[in-house]
Amino acid sequence: MTDTLITPLERPRRIRFDWIPGVLFTPRKTFAAIGNQNTSVWFVPIAVLIVAALLFVVVAGPLKREALMMQGPELPPDFEYYSPEQQAQFLQAAQATQGPAFIYGFPALLAVGKVLLGWMLVGGLLHLLLTMLGGRGNTGITMNIVAWAGLPFALRYIVQVISMLITKSQIAGTGISGFAPAGEGFIVFIGKLMEQIDIYLIWHILLLFIAVRGSNGISKGKAWTAVLVTVLVTISLAALAGYLSTLFGGLEVARPFFF
Repeated sequence: MTDTLITPLERPRRIRFDWIPGVLFTPRKTFAAIGNQNTSVWFVPIAVLIVAALLFVVVAGPLKREALMMQGPELPPDFEYYSPEQQAQFLQAAQATQGPAFIYGFPALLAVGKVLLGWMLVGGLLHLLLTMLGGRGNTGITMNIVAWAGLPFALRYIVQVISMLITKSQIAGTGISGFAPAGEGFIVFIGKLMEQIDIYLIWHILLLFIAVRGSNGISKGKAWTAVLVTVLVTISLAALAGYLSTLFGGLEVARPFFF
């Protein structure tokens, strides 16, 4: 009787830090490997994005507090007619916005939520479009490639952190918003839309196209259609959120595009 040597199957690795440089510099080869995975391998890029986003919040916090202290609270038009008690309550509430909860807590929660919800939105919409266009990939593959294609946005956070550390000032005028015309109404929406457009978004689009072409077996035209429609919808939603924030008292809304 001959003994048969049974070699155990090697479990696929879910933690792949070695793919980070590959995605950024040799994306075609790396996304081919990612597209062949039958398991979830999105943990590393999502974790990197969350850490980078939280680092941005930590570095921006003191700069934001300093700016608020120098600017002072924006008083309502009829503030002088408030009773002393009402004035004290208003100033106390305004001072609370300089506390740790508003400087670090809420922005940190928003940053994490932006990454997770944005990833699910982009992945879900892209998978829907690919299915409609005849793509053969499944939801898991799409969520994997969307997560890894978001790494350029982690670099955006890192570059912004370095800039804040050097200049000791907050990031202003993101994207190509400097070219936006001044005005109100729809012009404000256009400006918010232009804030979303930068080299990191273009890099992300190219990575998505490479990943979709390698994992779904569709034509270049269909791949470009799915990717560009997905990005256009998501940045439009981000611009809409920013526009609505200006209508409701200038509430701060971070870039909803997850990355």
